Formats: sequence, structure tokens, C-alpha cells
Amino acid sequence: MSYIDNNGKFNHGKWMRDRTLNEGPVNDPMLKSLRTRVKGEKFPNLKFWWEYEPSDIMTYVYWHQGQLPPTGKSFEKEYANIVKQLHVKYPIPSSALPKLDVDDRTERELSVDAPGRNENKITEGTKAYELGDMWSNDFDYIGMLKFGAQVTDIEPFADMMEVDEQLDTLNRLFNSFEDVNYHREKADLGNAIEWLEDDPRTEDIEKANEFLALFRKKCASTLDVMGVKWTPKG
Repeated sequence: MSYIDNNGKFNHGKWMRDRTLNEGPVNDPMLKSLRTRVKGEKFPNLKFWWEYEPSDIMTYVYWHQGQLPPTGKSFEKEYANIVKQLHVKYPIPSSALPKLDVDDRTERELSVDAPGRNENKITEGTKAYELGDMWSNDFDYIGMLKFGAQVTDIEPFADMMEVDEQLDTLNRLFNSFEDVNYHREKADLGNAIEWLEDDPRTEDIEKANEFLALFRKKCASTLDVMGVKWTPKG
């Protein structure tokens, strides 16, 4: 079978969406066969992320956030999230692919084209991210992350109409992050939403803003990991 599409690129879109969620990229035999670097690399080159051990990638990514990577099942879950992000920015080239004998299911999963991507859009002619967008073959991950990195705090003494409008925005944004399985980023966003529900008081809004700050930081960190250069508006 062939792993290459008509344009000479590795077809991995649905494979990354389905296979890694079900089996996990840590123990995926194809990804394991591509790891050629000796374990212990402190500063891996993320353009060639597939060559490095998962522990080295995770240590490097979380070091950028001043945190330690998770362990156990949480490690596998978060590594799957990081791999999907890296695949968007740095897809595995055809020259790196081994010739593996896989089953029919895997062949079907590898048959869907992976989206290409530039600074703001996935491919020429596709629309940029719009608030509330759900996953599609041409989902604009970078646009979603930029939107998240620029959500604004809520004024401590905002009236309920303003709070409700912001809450609607955050809920629609949360739905996008959840639908494309960006669990690490959406966690703080979900916490902010909880503090804003049920007639929030000033102290509740202040707590929500703390979580929004963490959410923005994680979105910006993910953009950095993906190698995206951008400037916040304003």
C-alpha cells in the first residue's frame, strides 16, 4: 500500500484524529519506528518532532511554560494533543516514512489528506476560524488558537448583559477547543466559564479572569510550539 497522496505528501488527517485518540501516539508502531534520536535530548528540533522520544518532546514543551509534564495516562493524553498540533505545522514528509504492512483499517485512516497550512488559513481558498467552528478537514487550528490567545478579561464591575455576552463568546470558543480535542488549553477556559455562571459577583469575575490569563498563556505557548509568529491585536 502507499502512504503518499497524489501530491507526494503523507496522508494523516483522519489518522491523527481517530487513530491517535484510540491507540495513542506514544505506542503507535509507525511513530515508534521513526524515532531515531537518543533519549535525553534537552532541546529537540520540533520541525523533526517524530525523530524524538515522547518524554523529550513533552519536557521541552512544558519547560516553555515553566511546568513539569504530566505522568501516566495524563502523559499519553497530553502527548496525543501535542502530536496533533505538531502534525499541523510540521507534517511527516514522505521521505521519512517506513514501509509498513498495516491492516485495512489503518490504510483507510491514512487515505485522508492532511491539511496544509500557512499563517492564517489551512489551504488557499478556505475560510479562517470563526467563533464556534467545529472540526472539519480544513479546520483552522491556528486561527482558533490566536482567538483564544487574545480573549479579553471581564471588567470587575461589568453589568450582567456584558457578562452574558462574554460568557456566550467563551462557551462557543470552548466548544471549538473541545471538538478538536485541545484538552490542555480548554481546561482553564472551562474553569473561567464556571466562575462566570449563576449570577457572578465581583470576586467570581476576578477568579474567572485569573483562569482566562492561564488560558491565553497556554494558547500562546501552543502557537510558539507550532512555530507560528504572530502579534496580538491592540
